[in-house]
Amino acid sequence: MLARGISSYQNASLTLKDGRSQEVEALTRINAEMERTSQGDVDIQQFYQAVSKNQKIWNEFLVALAEDDHPYPVELRARLISLAIWVNRHTQTVIQTRKNVEPLVLLNKDIIAGLQARPEGTAQAPGQQNIANRNLHPSSLTEKEDDFELEC
Repeated sequence: MLARGISSYQNASLTLKDGRSQEVEALTRINAEMERTSQGDVDIQQFYQAVSKNQKIWNEFLVALAEDDHPYPVELRARLISLAIWVNRHTQTVIQTRKNVEPLVLLNKDIIAGLQARPEGTAQAPGQQNIANRNLHPSSLTEKEDDFELEC
């Protein structure tokens, strides 16, 4: 009975996470997959899937940032859109060569740091805007028949 209660609490706390936390968790998970599959004798398909997942999350960011009603300032949106375009281009190079995945990982780490940053002495307000301007919970990152879908 106690285990079920703890499980219910954990599930409820996951759904209460704000959008930024969800994006941090998703990018962190994708980074781990890209790093793990780019080393050694890992199945090439796993590597391609990991890199493709990263590209798809960045495409989700791109679409959301291009919306007229996105709450981020125009200049910041333009910079993030430029990064998303770069991710698409670099991903193609990485897929062709299976090399140089590190810049994608480092970019994600920088974005994670930015999403986690808060002005000193302030708490993150509920509903604080995230990049995709929607919920992006890691459980919404599902693989179906060797494809990766974002469910928002």
